[in-house]
Amino acid sequence: MWDYVHRRRQEIAEAAGAAPVAGFVIRHNQPGMDAEVDFGEVWVDLADERTKCYLFAFRLAYSGKAIHRITASCGQEAFLDGHMHAFRTLGGVPGGQIWYDNLSPAVSWVIRKSRSREEHPRWTDFRQHFSVTPFYCEPGLRGAHEKGGVEGQVGYWRRNYLTPVPRVESLDELNTAFAEFERAEEGRRIGMRIRTIGQDFAQEAPLLLPLPAGPFETGMAFTPRVDRYGMVAVRVCRYSVPVRFIGRTGPRPAAVHTTGRSPRPQRGQPAPEPGATSSRSNPPAGREVGPAQAGEAGPLQAVNATPETSSGCTGCNGPWRHPCSRPLQASTVRP
Repeated sequence: MWDYVHRRRQEIAEAAGAAPVAGFVIRHNQPGMDAEVDFGEVWVDLADERTKCYLFAFRLAYSGKAIHRITASCGQEAFLDGHMHAFRTLGGVPGGQIWYDNLSPAVSWVIRKSRSREEHPRWTDFRQHFSVTPFYCEPGLRGAHEKGGVEGQVGYWRRNYLTPVPRVESLDELNTAFAEFERAEEGRRIGMRIRTIGQDFAQEAPLLLPLPAGPFETGMAFTPRVDRYGMVAVRVCRYSVPVRFIGRTGPRPAAVHTTGRSPRPQRGQPAPEPGATSSRSNPPAGREVGPAQAGEAGPLQAVNATPETSSGCTGCNGPWRHPCSRPLQASTVRP
């Protein structure tokens, strides 16, 4: 009700010519200080299948130097991993503010009619680790005008480097190509500027804050419980484990580790080989279904598992590495 009344008052005032005139203030950016971050949707022919992916863009406001990362999701893992990649590539962290819209990986709650935000605790830990000072834009179209540099950067990158739709075997291949494109972009001039992006960045790079000495883990760990069907649930997907662990989480809980660096496997397809990086929404079974601490013997150790199927073994010749005393029948579980 409040939104309707507020909108109608503005419409009536504009019709009567009494509405205030909207204007814009030019930002004068200092080298090494401010940056902008955004996500955008893109399409990729990934392993001969048209797939919607997400482009992470991190743009320095002074030089226009932008770092890009394509991921299978725009979740928190991909959000943090994109920052890590940008900081490593640039060689430091902007000393001023980084401008964001109100994306869910960072903001849990927008406090109405204010710039205050209730932040996600993990994002708070991350930005404190890297001494990041966030600035949150207004919701909606008004906020998009506040960080127009990176908004335009996403569209520019999509039109110039992702059209026509690229055909790749993996997102790592496309991210490697992005590094070459970014180097080529350093010779471009933005608008009426007299210097190139590379020349301005050379002046800006020494002014960035140094990276912290310690690392920050961008992935998320889960300790799932094995249900009565011999399955563990990780967000919206279920994966099979040895049925002898039904009802257990173990004295040392099993950990499932998810990141945002790789595309998620499709349902019904074999999961990636052990050691592959899993995605935010659908981590491959066998990635890290094992003890939370390396070197410990834990209750779950899946190898080459596939979603929706719980397979047993005959004399330990099946897909599971575990000793058994009798054959187990395979069963299929619908999610």
